[in-house]
Amino acid sequence: MALRTLLFIFSACLLLASGTAGCQTAKDYVVTVQRSGAIQFRDSTTLEIVSSINVDLPVNSSGLNGVSVDPSGRTLYIEGPEHTNPTGTGGCCWLYSIEMASAHAKVAAGIWGTKSRRRFVNAGPSLLTTVSDQASVATQVENDEWRISPDGRWWAGLRRGPSLDLYDATRNKIVKSLTVEHGNNEWYLNGAWIKDQFYFYTVHDGSGWLWHVSPESDSLEEAIAVPGPGSVQGCENQTALTEMSAVADRLVVNEVFGGKMDRRQRCDGVTGGAWIIDPASHQSVMTLTPQFYFWRLIPSQDGTSLYGVTSEAPTVGSPSQLVYLDARSGQILRTRALTHDYWWIAVSNLRSIPSGDKSLALPVELTK
Repeated sequence: MALRTLLFIFSACLLLASGTAGCQTAKDYVVTVQRSGAIQFRDSTTLEIVSSINVDLPVNSSGLNGVSVDPSGRTLYIEGPEHTNPTGTGGCCWLYSIEMASAHAKVAAGIWGTKSRRRFVNAGPSLLTTVSDQASVATQVENDEWRISPDGRWWAGLRRGPSLDLYDATRNKIVKSLTVEHGNNEWYLNGAWIKDQFYFYTVHDGSGWLWHVSPESDSLEEAIAVPGPGSVQGCENQTALTEMSAVADRLVVNEVFGGKMDRRQRCDGVTGGAWIIDPASHQSVMTLTPQFYFWRLIPSQDGTSLYGVTSEAPTVGSPSQLVYLDARSGQILRTRALTHDYWWIAVSNLRSIPSGDKSLALPVELTK
């Protein structure tokens, strides 16, 4: 019986190998996505391209504008052109899913703000998960950006105000809504879970401000001052756009460069890099790589590494690098040059990836 089982598994592997780098154990990959249509699967240590998918995009379309992965590592999601755009050029954006085992694509959801989008929720940096219809209805709060706790029970929803809603998945309802006193509706918020504790962050007058919320919180405590991008002469009235994620038991914050709010477009002296913050002491543990201006910075799922895409100049499609860092020491472990374009990145443990170089035509109808 054991020999027969082994022969069956070996035969299944041979069948899978014709279409994917399949029947291998799950492995960490860095997925880089280029606006012009390239999806690249890279070795997480060498950053070399292992395989790729080239997406056939409509002429003059908005291109690919984001990438994320299902927590199971079986499905890739990309933000791509909307085929029902009246101009015929493919506006932004539908959500497409690509099954890794078959490289089969389908339209998973329509544009942002539509009902179909409410079934997809952020489950961590570059991770996107589907939720039940009941949960999508219960969490239908305008402008909330939901983030799910590691154990899946709690969702934290951030919105301008700033305000936070806390949803209990076991009771299928929002159990509390908390608002920052004396807040500003123009503040940009970022948030991340560390175990069952949620932290959210904003930048005001060049300083960073951090709030801490637990499921037992009945109110928001005063924000704690933490490292931020800082004020730069000539940019006093321009808000720095930031991102925050969790790296093991610490928080990593970086200013976002390369987009429309890139402060380098208007003033000199803006520094790059990222800050590692200890939420227990509210102190900066270290400043990482100030020579790099990150467009995206994503931690590995085990929290030991950081992967970033840089923007070398404050112009659209400027030269970029893919950077691999040790999250604890800040040591630069590897860099790779990227072609001039907009790039997005995901880091995930994938069970299989397509083999070789494949082409993919995006479907044109929303899956019912």
